[in-house]
Amino acid sequence: MKLLKFSPGYTYLEMALSLFVLSIMFSAFMTIYVTFSSQNQVAETRTALHTIQTALDQFLLNKGYLPCPASQSAAWGSSSFGAASNCAASAPAGTVDYGAGSTAIRIGTIPFKALNLSQEITIDSWNNRIAYVVVKSLATDASTFISTNPSGAISVVDTNGNTIVSSGGTAYVLISYGPYGKGAYNAAGHQAVACGTNKGTENCNNDNVFNIAPYNDGQSSNQFDDFLAWKTRAQLIKDNQLAIAP
Repeated sequence: MKLLKFSPGYTYLEMALSLFVLSIMFSAFMTIYVTFSSQNQVAETRTALHTIQTALDQFLLNKGYLPCPASQSAAWGSSSFGAASNCAASAPAGTVDYGAGSTAIRIGTIPFKALNLSQEITIDSWNNRIAYVVVKSLATDASTFISTNPSGAISVVDTNGNTIVSSGGTAYVLISYGPYGKGAYNAAGHQAVACGTNKGTENCNNDNVFNIAPYNDGQSSNQFDDFLAWKTRAQLIKDNQLAIAP
């Protein structure tokens, strides 16, 4: 009878222990899920960058020059959304020009219409538009591409300011602003989060210097959650076997 009297107490204890074990298991599961989800987002974005680079190569093969960036602020579904601007003219709304002459660059987003890409591929895993920066003289016409040496127009540097690109001058840079999206324009065409002050600031401050650093998604001055891809003019010529002098 005593055992029967106290059995409800043991039931409550067992329930509490069961809930405690379940909470630990759930916490472990969520940690694994978040890690897997984050890794999957990174992989998808890197795949998108590679796909865009392949499309840029194909455009160059077909046209003899690179496409000019599209507006970052164009409304989703509008006629200017994903439409290449004219690099021989002034920068339209949603794009930024920096520098002058053969070293002038234009900052915008992917002209997916000119590249025959889906609009979705130009949005990273965090629902932001991938930025596209190009030397304007390489995105005007074939004869200007042939005659232009863009050395110094775009600099890709490490955290110590050392240039890390090969010879030939960087032709373009693609940028995903990562999980925090600082400086990015979202899918709707709005800059939801300001550029900020961290190691990724160089990638969204509208000049010609772009930074690459070890991935760090912590909220500190060492934060760097951007993903970059680029090619030099020499690489473009070699990869596409173009019959022009590097």
